[in-house]
Amino acid sequence: LKGCCDLGFAAYAPCDNDRVVEAAGIGKEDLLGKCIWDVFPDTVESQFYIEVHRTVAEQTVVQFEYYYSSWQRWFENRVYPSASGVSILTTEITEGKRAEEALRRSEGRLQLALTAAKMFVWELDYKTGRAVCSEVAREVCGFREGALDDFIALTHPDDRLDLQQAVQQAITQGTPISMDYRIRSPEG
Repeated sequence: LKGCCDLGFAAYAPCDNDRVVEAAGIGKEDLLGKCIWDVFPDTVESQFYIEVHRTVAEQTVVQFEYYYSSWQRWFENRVYPSASGVSILTTEITEGKRAEEALRRSEGRLQLALTAAKMFVWELDYKTGRAVCSEVAREVCGFREGALDDFIALTHPDDRLDLQQAVQQAITQGTPISMDYRIRSPEG
């Protein structure tokens, strides 16, 4: 959902954008010429209200995300000052927000599982040669981030050559590494 609406200084909405009208669930005749704060009284004193007024007061573009609980939807708003008040460009971002939340929950479950199993994930920045490990790596082997050679030095001597070869193959072929190898703890 994308929409644009112009609000005059008195916050009257000469908006006839069909997408905005559709989202509002209000007929054009009930929206046109009405004060937005009268049409949506639950937004008065909200973040949306404050940001619109800030745009007018500071004559600056303001961009913000806002959850409108009455519709149970998230919106990204860009509010632009104009000679007669403000213009608002609104994009519904609810699905993106839901996906972000699902990803956060999934990452939390993964971290819990990794911690319980005393396992960790690491990745290599090919350009800098730096390895970055998930948080549990600090507990398991005392390493969180550093040179790849320092990370490989933590592997068991019998596994080191295999890991070095797997890393070279991954770099050459652009594929992930999937192998088992042993890591020495900070105590040796």
